[in-house]
Amino acid sequence: MGRMMVRLMECLLGFGVAVSAAWAGPNYPPRPAANATAQAQKKVEAATAALAKARQEQGKVVARLRQRFESTAEYTAAADALKRAQADLAAAKAPVISAVQAKPDYQAALVAKMEAEKKRDAVRDNPEAKPEERMAAAAEVLEKGKVVAALENGALSASQEVTNAKAALAAAAANLEALVKRFQDSIKSDPDWQTAQAAIDEADKQLAAARDEYNAARQQDAQALAEWKRQCAQLDEQWRQQQQQQQQQQQKNTRRRGG
Repeated sequence: MGRMMVRLMECLLGFGVAVSAAWAGPNYPPRPAANATAQAQKKVEAATAALAKARQEQGKVVARLRQRFESTAEYTAAADALKRAQADLAAAKAPVISAVQAKPDYQAALVAKMEAEKKRDAVRDNPEAKPEERMAAAAEVLEKGKVVAALENGALSASQEVTNAKAALAAAAANLEALVKRFQDSIKSDPDWQTAQAAIDEADKQLAAARDEYNAARQQDAQALAEWKRQCAQLDEQWRQQQQQQQQQQQKNTRRRGG
């Protein structure tokens, strides 16, 4: 009886050692931290902020130049001429539109358009209306509207006053557009703009370099992590083999004691 108790205790102790070893597992090396990537990311963020600030400063320069340009007598006169031309065109159109609206054919076309709109609204509000009915009603409104617009445009095209006003408006718009283009072309020769552009170019280079460093750091950290995983897998395999050998040895020892 005493001998059996001793053997039982030995088995339990051996099992406890095996469980303790199995619980402990292999001794892994420390997992590599992605410090290089984190530091490189900070540089990218700083370079991005620097580029945004440089562009903002250049925007301030352009705004200051534009304000000065729009305060010149030449620009003010051109802008005022455009406004007058727009008002003259509206004034030339008004009597022509009034005259055409008084004609029976225009009034009939307008009534037809309004009736088409009522029909479209009724179909739209009818939940039982089919999709093709809705499309047909909308198309009819479009067609009736074209008739009204054609009558108005025909009368406007026949008016010499409207034609002259349109030509004057086009000339005023072209003159102002030419002034603005000349100003935009002159911006790049301004010393303050050139200084701001140089800062943008430098910030752009710094950002490109920071991104390259970030990509390299990511690759470096990825390689370090892959190597760590390889080492851990190797340790796992070694530990598994050791556990298997220990179990085999324990089984042999148990058989010897039992023999």
